Amino acid sequence: MIDASKIDFNTNGHRVAKLLFISCSLTIALSIGMSGSYFPIKALLWHVMHGRTLSVGQSTIELPLLWWSEDRSSDRHLFVKHAAFATTMISSMDISPLSGKHVVESEADAIKWQNAVIESLHGDSRRSIYGKTIDAKGLRAYCVRDDAVMSSIYLFCRVPSIPWTSLFVGSATEIEEAESIVASFKRSN
Repeated sequence: MIDASKIDFNTNGHRVAKLLFISCSLTIALSIGMSGSYFPIKALLWHVMHGRTLSVGQSTIELPLLWWSEDRSSDRHLFVKHAAFATTMISSMDISPLSGKHVVESEADAIKWQNAVIESLHGDSRRSIYGKTIDAKGLRAYCVRDDAVMSSIYLFCRVPSIPWTSLFVGSATEIEEAESIVASFKRSN
């Protein structure tokens, strides 16, 4: 029979058991983090695999560290999300192509578009809607920000001569990062 009082818990066997426990705990934590669609681990691993810069048609954007592109994104459409943990508000940005009359070719057209969107949304007194410009690497993005009811913020932007539009929907804590994504828009060489 083994006398428990004579077991030395500082032996190699105990160290192996500790390492096994730590390894299993980390494996479980990573598995949970990878299975959840919005965990920071997924975003960090996405950046390790893909970097920061994404092509959007003939333009590029840079994603901040806790943002990543959904797998269903393509050259014709880009959907990016912000990593979140234990929250009901998942911030995301939809970057979609424009064509024909929807493309704003000049700053004057962008200002007209911006004013028309603001005018069309001003019916609800509970909302704070205003125009915003964001300098984007030699370009200027014209946006409409809607601090809507129920704590959501909408940021809808177009950049003259770039046939893409972006729509951010999310919380106030990620709005600056969303604006930095818009500010990173540039034409590819």
